[in-house]
Amino acid sequence: MSNFFKNILSKKNPQEPAKDEVIPNTTSIEDDYEDVESVTPKPTKDDFEFISQLGKGAFGKVVLVRKKDTGKEYAMKVVFKQNVLDHGRVKDLFSERSVLRRSKHPYICKLDYAFQSEHKLFFVMEYLQGGDLDALLNSMEGKRFDESTARYYASEVWMALQYLHDNNIIYRDLKPENILLSGEGHACLSDFGLSKDFVDSGDGTDRANSFVGSPFYVSPDVLRQKKYGREVDWWSFGILLFRMLAGGVPFKGKNIRAVFDSILHSTLNFQNVPWVSPCAQDLIAKCLQKDEKMRITGPLIQKHPFFAGVNWDKVYNKEIKSPIAHIWNQPQKPKPAPMPTNTAEEISQSPHVGLGQSQQNLFVGFSYQPNTML
Repeated sequence: MSNFFKNILSKKNPQEPAKDEVIPNTTSIEDDYEDVESVTPKPTKDDFEFISQLGKGAFGKVVLVRKKDTGKEYAMKVVFKQNVLDHGRVKDLFSERSVLRRSKHPYICKLDYAFQSEHKLFFVMEYLQGGDLDALLNSMEGKRFDESTARYYASEVWMALQYLHDNNIIYRDLKPENILLSGEGHACLSDFGLSKDFVDSGDGTDRANSFVGSPFYVSPDVLRQKKYGREVDWWSFGILLFRMLAGGVPFKGKNIRAVFDSILHSTLNFQNVPWVSPCAQDLIAKCLQKDEKMRITGPLIQKHPFFAGVNWDKVYNKEIKSPIAHIWNQPQKPKPAPMPTNTAEEISQSPHVGLGQSQQNLFVGFSYQPNTML
């Protein structure tokens, strides 16, 4: 077992491109809008006013911006090319852009623009004012929802996952932190950097084998380093449902190896969470089958008695008010933190050392404005 975990924890991203890999191109960075024949004017960072920092990740920052000509606010994800190159994540970046570009669904974050400068990449997405589901859960008594609230969010997440699967995409990173909330309290999947888009991958299969995911939500099929499919998302869905109802995750450990060992070998136990209903327990148990062939998925989850009485048409059309809408209806909402000076400087300035042409070629085709959707 020690060698098994050593392999997993030290495994490099199999999608890492070769250092000298060059993607054939006839397009320069300044004329990079491959989704439309002519885009006038082409958006750049100078079209936006930077307001505040919303978050920070391994490869860049997320900032709140306002488009100068319309006054509309967006969330702008700024990714530093050198960071992406250093971690071998170019293909992951394009996968995220591909999923966002192709997707049009009420519970999937909308991409409005994507463009680049010499040293940075910019995703301009809809601004969701409600924070994320993890923060909301942690603010609740017991860090959990009652069953009706959990069902509400589970139904919205189910619709987003099923849409992705119907369009040959595996999400692969379902967790509360990646579920953003609108100003009205609706869920919205975000962060598609680990997604597998079988349409754009062109590999002629619907199975993947990369070791990706978040430790507490990753499925046994991924840990076993075998080929897997959409079933991995429904495992994570079961973990999410347990988290929303129980106030914590079912498989734990003192370190990552212990967590993985628990996922692979521990028995699901509801003894410490007696308030979780038998119906919810049944659905969770069926999602958390360690053998993916036995795991409940997609339409069968929708038909499970846990979701009895859900009007799916109203869910899709956002006609059902959030059970905890009062949280979003408070008269005084906290204002975003001001933009740190160093963040504004990082976004505006360029590093002293430039990227080589072969490195720049890896990012050709990134820029995007809406044209056709799924």
